[in-house]
Amino acid sequence: MSTDRQIRNHAGFIWSVADKLRGVYKQSEIFVGMRARSPEATARRRAADAHFAAGRRAECEAELERALDLWRSVGATTYLTEGEALLAAAS
Repeated sequence: MSTDRQIRNHAGFIWSVADKLRGVYKQSEIFVGMRARSPEATARRRAADAHFAAGRRAECEAELERALDLWRSVGATTYLTEGEALLAAAS
């Protein structure tokens, strides 16, 4: 099995466990404990989307700010652009 495929399999398993254990709002905390920064940022974006859809703007902004900090630290410009657009809509 290729390394890329193994990584995808492990990542899929981790996401499924996170979904079952905590739900969308707490997945990021699981990844914090694992020091998995990219999945943490993705989980925070998913939580922000859910908060936004439910009309919880303050919670949306808080999750997005933490995700944006992570994306800034690695220069993830596409994610930054998308996250900043959602942040502007939530404000």
